[in-house]
Amino acid sequence: AKRLLELYKFTVESVTTGKDCVYKVKEGAEYDGIFMDHMMPEMDGIETLHVLRKLDGYDLPPIIVLTANAVDGMREMYLNEGFDDYLSKPINMQELDRVINQFFKK
Repeated sequence: AKRLLELYKFTVESVTTGKDCVYKVKEGAEYDGIFMDHMMPEMDGIETLHVLRKLDGYDLPPIIVLTANAVDGMREMYLNEGFDDYLSKPINMQELDRVINQFFKK
Protein backbone atom coordinates (compact mmCIF):
# COMPACT_ATOMS: atom_id res chain seq x y z
CA ALA A 1 0.00 0.00 0.00
CA LYS A 2 2.82 2.42 0.83
CA ARG A 3 4.45 1.91 -2.55
CA LEU A 4 1.14 2.39 -4.37
CA LEU A 5 0.28 5.57 -2.46
CA GLU A 6 3.72 6.99 -3.18
CA LEU A 7 2.87 6.70 -6.90
CA TYR A 8 0.28 9.41 -6.22
CA LYS A 9 2.98 11.61 -4.65
CA PHE A 10 1.69 11.09 -1.12
CA THR A 11 4.13 11.25 1.75
CA VAL A 12 3.40 8.06 3.68
CA GLU A 13 3.98 7.48 7.37
CA SER A 14 3.45 3.95 8.65
CA VAL A 15 2.68 2.67 12.12
CA THR A 16 2.21 -0.96 13.06
CA THR A 17 -0.48 -0.82 15.74
CA GLY A 18 -3.79 0.89 16.29
CA LYS A 19 -2.45 2.36 19.53
CA ASP A 20 0.39 3.99 17.58
CA CYS A 21 -2.15 5.50 15.18
CA VAL A 22 -4.21 6.97 18.03
CA TYR A 23 -1.06 8.27 19.70
CA LYS A 24 0.08 10.01 16.49
CA VAL A 25 -3.28 11.74 16.05
CA LYS A 26 -3.43 12.79 19.70
CA GLU A 27 0.16 14.01 19.45
CA GLY A 28 -0.98 16.47 16.79
CA ALA A 29 0.18 14.79 13.60
CA GLU A 30 -1.90 16.01 10.68
CA TYR A 31 -2.82 13.71 7.82
CA ASP A 32 -4.75 14.13 4.59
CA GLY A 33 -6.01 10.57 4.94
CA ILE A 34 -5.59 7.42 7.00
CA PHE A 35 -5.44 4.02 5.33
CA MET A 36 -5.89 1.45 8.07
CA ASP A 37 -5.59 -2.31 8.06
CA HIS A 38 -8.30 -4.17 9.90
CA MET A 39 -6.04 -6.78 11.48
CA MET A 40 -3.41 -5.03 13.61
CA PRO A 41 -1.77 -6.02 16.88
CA GLU A 42 -2.96 -4.61 20.22
CA MET A 43 -5.98 -2.79 18.77
CA ASP A 44 -7.62 -3.81 15.50
CA GLY A 45 -8.68 -1.32 12.84
CA ILE A 46 -12.33 -1.21 13.88
CA GLU A 47 -11.47 -0.57 17.53
CA THR A 48 -8.90 2.05 16.46
CA LEU A 49 -11.47 3.78 14.26
CA HIS A 50 -13.97 3.92 17.13
CA VAL A 51 -11.35 5.42 19.46
CA LEU A 52 -10.38 8.02 16.84
CA ARG A 53 -14.03 8.97 16.21
CA LYS A 54 -14.57 9.53 19.97
CA LEU A 55 -11.66 11.98 20.30
CA ASP A 56 -12.88 15.49 21.00
CA GLY A 57 -11.24 18.42 19.25
CA TYR A 58 -9.59 16.49 16.43
CA ASP A 59 -10.46 17.08 12.79
CA LEU A 60 -10.07 13.61 11.30
CA PRO A 61 -9.32 13.05 7.62
CA PRO A 62 -11.00 10.32 5.56
CA ILE A 63 -10.25 6.91 7.07
CA ILE A 64 -10.17 4.06 4.56
CA VAL A 65 -9.96 0.44 5.65
CA LEU A 66 -7.53 -1.87 3.84
CA THR A 67 -8.35 -5.51 4.35
CA ALA A 68 -7.96 -8.98 2.94
CA ASN A 69 -11.47 -9.59 4.28
CA ALA A 70 -13.18 -9.33 0.90
CA VAL A 71 -16.19 -11.64 1.18
CA ASP A 72 -19.68 -10.45 0.27
CA GLY A 73 -21.08 -7.90 2.69
CA MET A 74 -17.76 -6.80 4.16
CA ARG A 75 -17.75 -3.39 2.42
CA GLU A 76 -21.13 -2.58 3.97
CA MET A 77 -20.02 -3.83 7.37
CA TYR A 78 -16.94 -1.59 7.37
CA LEU A 79 -18.91 1.44 6.16
CA ASN A 80 -21.49 0.79 8.90
CA GLU A 81 -18.65 0.72 11.45
CA GLY A 82 -17.75 4.26 10.38
CA PHE A 83 -14.98 3.93 7.81
CA ASP A 84 -15.21 6.44 4.97
CA ASP A 85 -14.39 3.80 2.35
CA TYR A 86 -13.13 0.27 1.81
CA LEU A 87 -10.31 -1.23 -0.24
CA SER A 88 -9.72 -4.96 -0.38
CA LYS A 89 -6.28 -6.53 -0.67
CA PRO A 90 -4.62 -7.09 -2.97
CA ILE A 91 -5.34 -3.50 -3.87
CA ASN A 92 -7.04 -3.03 -7.23
CA MET A 93 -5.60 0.07 -8.94
CA GLN A 94 -8.99 1.11 -10.35
CA GLU A 95 -10.48 1.02 -6.88
CA LEU A 96 -7.51 2.93 -5.48
CA ASP A 97 -7.93 5.54 -8.24
CA ARG A 98 -11.61 5.85 -7.33
CA VAL A 99 -10.79 6.45 -3.66
CA ILE A 100 -8.00 8.92 -4.46
CA ASN A 101 -10.25 10.88 -6.83
CA GLN A 102 -13.16 10.84 -4.38
CA PHE A 103 -11.26 12.05 -1.33
CA PHE A 104 -8.05 13.64 -2.55
CA LYS A 105 -8.58 14.78 -6.16
CA LYS A 106 -5.03 13.78 -7.15
